[in-house]
Amino acid sequence: MKIIQKIPRRCLLIIFLFIFINIGYGVLAQYVLANNEIPSDFITRSHDLFPVKVQGKWGYIDKIGLLVIDFQYNSARDFSNGLAQITIDKKIGYIDKSGSYVWEPTN
Repeated sequence: MKIIQKIPRRCLLIIFLFIFINIGYGVLAQYVLANNEIPSDFITRSHDLFPVKVQGKWGYIDKIGLLVIDFQYNSARDFSNGLAQITIDKKIGYIDKSGSYVWEPTN
């Protein structure tokens, strides 16, 4: 981990984009391009799914950058005990790791 900390942030971003675009993980590459940053806790995160925002909507990707739950939410939080809070049109709901509603969005 110390090696990564010594590499300039701009170089890491370029390396990261090169790897993910060439391997085909476009979702994570889109996130990086849209936000001009690599999520700081992406590598060390213990969760299975990671909320990311692309073109104004939130969805979830896994640790290798594959899209698991489509971009459809106005906001999305981390999973906790298997559930994540999401909002759609100012309505709050909860989903499981498959993207199924456990609690339908309501006011």
